[in-house]
Amino acid sequence: MSPAKESRYPSLDLVECPYPYLSELQQEAPVHRVPETGEYLVLRYDDIHHVLKNPEIFSNAAARQRQKTPGSRDTSSMIASDPPSHRDKRNLCSAAFRPRRLAANEPMIESLVDGLIDNFVDRSEVEFVSEFATPLPILVFCKIFFGDAKTDMERFQRWALREGTGARYLPDERREAAELMRDEVIEYMDANILDRHQNPRDDALSEIIEAQVARDGELDVEYLRSEASLLLSGGFVTTAHLISNAMYLLLHDAALFERVRANHDLIPAMIEEALRLESPVQWQQRMAVVDTEIGGVPIPAGSIVVVALASGNRDPLQYPEPGSADVDRPKVTRHLAFGHGIHFCLGAPLGRLEARIALERLFARLAEIRLAPGRNDFTHLDSPLFRGLKELHLQFRAT
Repeated sequence: MSPAKESRYPSLDLVECPYPYLSELQQEAPVHRVPETGEYLVLRYDDIHHVLKNPEIFSNAAARQRQKTPGSRDTSSMIASDPPSHRDKRNLCSAAFRPRRLAANEPMIESLVDGLIDNFVDRSEVEFVSEFATPLPILVFCKIFFGDAKTDMERFQRWALREGTGARYLPDERREAAELMRDEVIEYMDANILDRHQNPRDDALSEIIEAQVARDGELDVEYLRSEASLLLSGGFVTTAHLISNAMYLLLHDAALFERVRANHDLIPAMIEEALRLESPVQWQQRMAVVDTEIGGVPIPAGSIVVVALASGNRDPLQYPEPGSADVDRPKVTRHLAFGHGIHFCLGAPLGRLEARIALERLFARLAEIRLAPGRNDFTHLDSPLFRGLKELHLQFRAT
């Protein structure tokens, strides 16, 4: 049977190595209807680009709010909104990600990076995912949005495994667990929002609350919760995967590792290639709101369209040798890992900044970084949406 006829992407069956399967699908049926779900899967870069840049045809709000009661109050976050409300919501949260604010945060991020390295540098070994790549963006997020980097790391690391829109591809028991976790996040966010409304602080969450009240005339806890929960998940999950994926790719290419370690000017390009090759978010969804077509394939109104970012980022029509990291690649930022169009990831500049500082400080303080012999199986999180390693055991020598 052809791959298109038995297509089962997204799927837990393809977590470990989806790329050969996606490549075959991309060649045979770059736009096709998935028999099991009725969704339309889009695999080519140009077709994905077309979907993401045309929100008037392919709605993010409709795809995420299919269960919403018609006429009910709009409490959805920016990612679940279409124009014109999308722009107002995005502007409400954008201050924390402006270039001047990010530049001011560089010393804070560097201090947090060094603090994490201090925790393991004398051991000459580290489990990189749980001891560095995951806690770093959590600490940065908490410092920026809650004003304090000291937080309940165990709870936040558990929340980092929330599946989000990928939950519908999980078995029933895992969907139920995801719902319980969602309730925990709701309780946490509501408490923080109400507290900061009464006692504003010098943090981004207080700033967003103040802006929302000034805009709407009264506190909207449900809406602010949606926005804060989005920033929580987007603020550290993808960055954690980016950092660990970048280190994984470097340590599997000795020549590339030595080039990047010797020339830190190559670190930004390496980050972009890590984003392209191992997209932390593997796909996005939209709903066609009118009858349309993609790549000549008819798409009826009401259809869910799944754009496979992981496939588009390895499209050989766009990238020579698409499966290899190439820090000399022209237009290295021209990938889809952060999406495209109006929903391009608001936190992309912060994620890039954290990853750059992380690699710079690791290379400055650790020498002879290598994979720990016999300790790694390089298995990935059991997630149909996110792409990240469960563990990455390293050895090194302190400089």
